[in-house]
Order: sequence, then C-alpha cells, then structure tokens
Amino acid sequence: MQNDTVITNNTSADNGIEVPPPESPADLDIFAKYALPKGQESVVTTKKLITQVPVRKPGREQWVRTELNPERWHPFPLLELKEDGEMYLVAPEVHEHLAGEPSFIAARLVPSVTDGGVFFYWPIRLPDSNGRINPWHESAATAAEIAREKWVRIVANRSLGGYDVLTAQFDREPQWPDLDPATLIGTAFRGKTIDTIDHPVLLRLKGRAA
Repeated sequence: MQNDTVITNNTSADNGIEVPPPESPADLDIFAKYALPKGQESVVTTKKLITQVPVRKPGREQWVRTELNPERWHPFPLLELKEDGEMYLVAPEVHEHLAGEPSFIAARLVPSVTDGGVFFYWPIRLPDSNGRINPWHESAATAAEIAREKWVRIVANRSLGGYDVLTAQFDREPQWPDLDPATLIGTAFRGKTIDTIDHPVLLRLKGRAA
C-alpha cells in the first residue's frame, strides 16, 4: 500500500522542514504625502465648469426640463443664422438696420437642461408685431411650458405642422448650474454680439462684405 505524504507549512523539529518567513510588507512611507487625511476618504469631488452654453432647440432624442420660474425666461432681439448654426445678440442701435430681415427675431431665452446634465438656452420665438405665431413656434412654446415640471422630448410632425410633445416620468430632478443669469448669457454669446452697423456679419447679410 502506497502512503501519501502531506507537507504542511509548519516549521517543526519533528519533520525537519523549515518554511521561510513571509516577505516583509513594502515600505509605504514614500507615498505618505499622497494619502487622504483620516476621515476624508469620501470627500474627493469634482466640479464641472461651464465654458460653453449652446443656444438652440433640444435635440430630437433629448429629454429636457426648463426653468420653473418664467420670469427668468428673458426676451432678447436675436439674429438667427440657421445655415451657420449661429445666434447673435443685437444691440438696440442696430435694430433699424435689420428691420424686415427674416433672420432678425425676438425670442425668450429659456434656461433648459438635458437629462444628461447639459445646460443650454432654448430660444422660444415670440409672436410678430401683428400677434401672429406659426404652429411650429407655438408648439415649441407649449412644450417649454410643460417642461417646467416634466421631462419633455419634442419630435417634429410635418403632417401636423408642429411638434409632438412626449413626457417621461424620471425620478431624478434636473441639475442646474450654480451661476447667475448674466454669467450664463455672457458665456452663451461670447463673441456673438452685434453692436455696430459695420459688424462683419451684418455687412455680409446686407451684401456689403469685402
């Protein structure tokens, strides 16, 4: 009969086997300066800086919320260049030079945020001087109003001539930036203000660009 011999990690004079001692732990003193202070192990946080603020309508796949307080939906005169995808603030002294220009509009800049946490201004067109507003702009205004309290997604419905408004029941609340409106609007229109009649954008629009 064959005998099985089991060797255990046990230093003993009885079996004559000497097991080497475990290796010493690495010296961590050189890393001490990187360690978190005791009691602060869970307080490492980051803060996302707002360096860009888009001015646009929501994407067709985005869920959005709008600022609850409508008094923060500030109206502004804007020059909307759709082909360039750009929007400019227009100073009062330039208004008369843009009279009759289809791209010169009045809109409320509605503070909005996507479900992904992106803050932007949603320009909601105001009625024209005769009080008229087309169905697209009217349905967008309705969607923005609903989005004050519900997550909303807008989908173009060309047969209807306006937007279908979808709502969702998300548990999370919108995350708004901790910045004042002047800072946010200033960021949105940084380098995009028209305050002189010889502004390059205005000259190009009037066909007088060099």
